Amino acid sequence: MAFIEKLNEVAKNIGDKTNDAIEKNKLNGKIADEEKTIKALKYEVGEFYYSKHLEGLEIEPDISETIEKIDKSNQTIAELKEQIETIEREAEEKIRQAEEAKARAEEEARLKAEEEAKAKAQVEEEAKAKVQAAEEAKAQAEDNAQAIVKNAEAQVAEAEKQNTMAPPQPIIMEPVVMNSGVENVASNDGSGIVCQSCGNKNESAAKFCGECGSKLEPVQEHICKSCGSHLPKGAKFCGDCGTKVD
Repeated sequence: MAFIEKLNEVAKNIGDKTNDAIEKNKLNGKIADEEKTIKALKYEVGEFYYSKHLEGLEIEPDISETIEKIDKSNQTIAELKEQIETIEREAEEKIRQAEEAKARAEEEARLKAEEEAKAKAQVEEEAKAKVQAAEEAKAQAEDNAQAIVKNAEAQVAEAEKQNTMAPPQPIIMEPVVMNSGVENVASNDGSGIVCQSCGNKNESAAKFCGECGSKLEPVQEHICKSCGSHLPKGAKFCGDCGTKVD
């Protein structure tokens, strides 16, 4: 806003200068008119004396009235010239002030442009630093990821190497103990026979264990006389109705 106001002030001073020039032209016009008047009066003086001369009359020296008019015109011219000088001095002062205001406005504009350029450069530098930091962080993350992958690959390779170098483990066959004297039991759901030698679950109709080959004895079922529920071996009371088992 200050810069625009100063430009408006400069424009106003230029307008004042134009008005001063117009005023000077008017005054110069008046001076020219007065000079014409003087010339006309001088011409009258000359005509007067020339006519007297032509008439053969003695020329009278008393022409004070005409001379006073000439002096008055000269004084008017001097006053008008003084006004012109005053206008010129004021115009020069206004021009000087306008030039100083213009110089100040240009200096302020220059300083403002420098500050804006400096701020822009700082913003660009900060943005560049952030981009560089982001790229460095990205590169570091990629390096870390590659290191993790390489480490994992090395561990896998080492594990594979250890597996390749390790001797095969021998299969030890444990002897099967035939315990046909032990009574087999039915599975919990009553759908098969559990071998007492190895614990394998076999079909209800199986006679030998499919896992260890032990002979399977038929399961002797214990049923509650009151409710018909299956009773576990050695039970003294029914778990469903509470009837005492004989």
